[in-house]
Amino acid sequence: MKHLLAEQVGSSWTSCKNWKASGGTGYWNGQDGRPKITVSMNDAGMHLHYVGPGSGYAISHAKNGKGDSLHQAFNVVVCEVNPFLYKGGLKPNINAIESNCVKNDKTYDMNIWIPFVAVDASQIYQLNHRGGWGHDPGPNAVKQAVGSAKNLEGPGRVVVNTGGGIITEYFVTYTV
Repeated sequence: MKHLLAEQVGSSWTSCKNWKASGGTGYWNGQDGRPKITVSMNDAGMHLHYVGPGSGYAISHAKNGKGDSLHQAFNVVVCEVNPFLYKGGLKPNINAIESNCVKNDKTYDMNIWIPFVAVDASQIYQLNHRGGWGHDPGPNAVKQAVGSAKNLEGPGRVVVNTGGGIITEYFVTYTV
């Protein structure tokens, strides 16, 4: 369980290590051809905005893969949301997660919204996901990733037509 907690708050999950090591949103600022990623978050929820190419950059990938940069934005969501949720008292509303994407030539403009709901301040919820761009891993992929997590809710399914394929994500939330 300690490993699961460390993974979810972003201290040991390789994708989050890579996101943080790159400099996060400070580095992914749209300069020098890099995608621009902005994240805003408060007790009402989280919004991620991605503008840039669909591939070519290792943003938040466990193996530094560059083939699905746009899809890696969903890893960024976990890297940013879970440390925020660690304070307790908030839970992602996984059945209300939304995403949209517009492709203009070679540039993708994608938004991801995750609303939060208030819960007892002593409860610490985390978010996890599994998904794919151009393939659907199915809901069991994320259930297997979290094992016997306490107070497991989900998975909630999010499908995004990127204009260059379909991203299918499954989200779960649970207490740590």
